[in-house]
Amino acid sequence: MSNAQDIINAIQDCIGTVSGIKAAPDYPPEDMSVFPFSAAFEGSGTWEWYTSDDTYGSMRGLLSIIVEVHLARIDLPKDAMKAAFYSDAIPNAIMKGVRLNRLNGTVSAIGKIDSSGLIPMSWGSEAKNTIGYRFVVSGINIKSDIT
Repeated sequence: MSNAQDIINAIQDCIGTVSGIKAAPDYPPEDMSVFPFSAAFEGSGTWEWYTSDDTYGSMRGLLSIIVEVHLARIDLPKDAMKAAFYSDAIPNAIMKGVRLNRLNGTVSAIGKIDSSGLIPMSWGSEAKNTIGYRFVVSGINIKSDIT
């Protein structure tokens, strides 16, 4: 049975292969000193009965994972030019992971990936100003037995 953290780990593994990403940890870090980096965490979701034989022995989760890509904001025009690459590269890496091996076998399918577009952001205890993208990977379909 896969859970949200297994899916996050697999997504972060995919994002870690994207050119230029310096860190893609499994758990959101308190502070980060290398940029660009990716942070991922569980979003909203639903669980429902799943049965093909009226036994009600399984459940299906439709989950979402939020992925943020942060770039240091030092010189906004230059940083925005650098950031543009990730608008396509991050969804591509996630979808490639689904196509190649169902995100390491953690999902049956995903529905869609929504993007915030390039937005101002911040991260860490000192609230470092960053820019980046917030992606919501939704309709993540997982099935498991009820134990």
